[in-house]
Amino acid sequence: EEGTDVPRQSLLDVVLEHKQKQSSQARLEDRITLLAKTKDMQEDDEEIRDYFLDLFDLAATEDETCTGLVLVYPTACVVVLEAEQSILWDVLRRLHSSELDNSPVNEFAILSSSEEISKRVFNMPYSTV
Repeated sequence: EEGTDVPRQSLLDVVLEHKQKQSSQARLEDRITLLAKTKDMQEDDEEIRDYFLDLFDLAATEDETCTGLVLVYPTACVVVLEAEQSILWDVLRRLHSSELDNSPVNEFAILSSSEEISKRVFNMPYSTV
């Protein structure tokens, strides 16, 4: 019938529709890099490494894991963390509250932050002492 013509979609409409479907399915992840100053001269670098790996595990959920890198030096450590934004905030909250507790970290600073990364660099938490 002549009156029931369906308007054709433009290529732009098709691409935008496809992009919208992809973005609703994909999880957006962020990456932060921290510099943490350790309390005094730590003799046991593994304690610091384990502290950060435990923070990663505590913040992780069944659906989402934390990946990253922990580099431990005698007076400081560099931490790269990749996860969803809510998990990153959870790690930062725990790290901030633990500064007052008996943790090996004295203070920390965020060196860089990247939002909506396309894919992770690390597939699990890595560390070196």
